[in-house]
Amino acid sequence: MNPAAPKNLIISNLLFFLMYFGSIGASANQKIAIERLLQVGDSILDLSPTRAGQFYEQALLYALKEGDSTTLANCYARVGHVNYLVGNYYEALSYHQNALEIFKSKGLDSLAAEEISRIGSIYYFSDLHDQEKALAYFEDAYKAFEKLGLDESAGLNLNYSGYVHWANGEKEIALSIHRQAYDYFVSNKDSLGMATSMSDIGFTLNSLQRFDDGLIANLNALELEKKLS
Repeated sequence: MNPAAPKNLIISNLLFFLMYFGSIGASANQKIAIERLLQVGDSILDLSPTRAGQFYEQALLYALKEGDSTTLANCYARVGHVNYLVGNYYEALSYHQNALEIFKSKGLDSLAAEEISRIGSIYYFSDLHDQEKALAYFEDAYKAFEKLGLDESAGLNLNYSGYVHWANGEKEIALSIHRQAYDYFVSNKDSLGMATSMSDIGFTLNSLQRFDDGLIANLNALELEKKLS
């Protein structure tokens, strides 16, 4: 049996789906078509970001005509994410910025905060390596999520800001931030966040050649990770 056959069949069926909705794009069902295209893109994103991007881009074309700004922003965000995944970082930034501006204008603060975090991630985790911009976006995302009471996302972006300080050689600042993030996760009973930030504390301590303390932190992180499984 050819293991690629099921995937090829899925893609073939989905391309037919895309062609079908292309034929009804001008109808009153256009908003439904957009929703379906986004759903299909989401369902195959891990399998094939490029294929998923084709569905997202088709949905974006419909959304530009349809006039619903929130739907348009959702399409921008997804197309931006695909561009990030395939390495088109400047295009990704442009799409996410478009989504961010719309979410802000509509008062959709949680969605705007997510876009702020994604933009920070592009600047830091991609080949762009713009630490200054990454730090600014992570700090803004942390503040936005904290204001909204979205503690898990707030702690995550706080911890990300520690990564930036470490990359800038500010290891003591990074250590302080990772410890702050750990305390934040503890207060919110976020076990995954606790394990991640404790591991980051261990890594940072080792980079400061404080190996005994680093070992203790890493052992604590392992114990926290065991509790998650």
